[in-house]
Amino acid sequence: MGQCHHDKSKPLSYLDLGCGTSSLAGNILTNSPTPVLLVLLDFVSEALHYQKQYISTCTALIPESSCQLVCADVMFLPFGDGCFNIAVDKGTMDALLKDKVNGHSKAQVMMSEVRRVLAPGGRFLQISDEDPDTRLLFLEQLNKVNSSHVLTEQTTLDAQLLGDNCESFVGSTHCQTARTLPVSKQLSSWSFKVIPTSWNKEYFILWSDNHH
Repeated sequence: MGQCHHDKSKPLSYLDLGCGTSSLAGNILTNSPTPVLLVLLDFVSEALHYQKQYISTCTALIPESSCQLVCADVMFLPFGDGCFNIAVDKGTMDALLKDKVNGHSKAQVMMSEVRRVLAPGGRFLQISDEDPDTRLLFLEQLNKVNSSHVLTEQTTLDAQLLGDNCESFVGSTHCQTARTLPVSKQLSSWSFKVIPTSWNKEYFILWSDNHH
């Protein structure tokens, strides 16, 4: 699958889009030989409280790694442009698409935000149980959409100190987000790989790189 490009003098910045109660971040923290800055984002505060407790039990493989907790909407990411090397979606877009009325437009806005915060040479990973041919076509269509619209939303952020390996990202505050995504900023073509599981269910990991 190759590697994303980043400045080796800085930690690899990793954004988990809708972290939920997944153990993925903890596994990365305890196993990564490369310094990582993990940012766990979720709209549900209870999920973040769970992650706070879970991450506090994890010991980072190297002391330079850290973790941050952010309560926000994936459609209004409270981050600057081009600040993440990796963005990961584990079923978040799947959840948005369950909305039969507005799901497609929500996924479009989410994709626009991911492209905006992804650094040049960064990578967007998506894990889904949807048929890869169907999802690949959908993602390619989203990537080609004219996304020059402006997003404006009053977003409440709430981050907390997580433990010895984690640090506070932002305090309880309000962040006015308004930005325009350039039309030319698109990801490369998508690829996928099958992930078998022990319970006879297949998942698919899809990825695309930001070359701009």
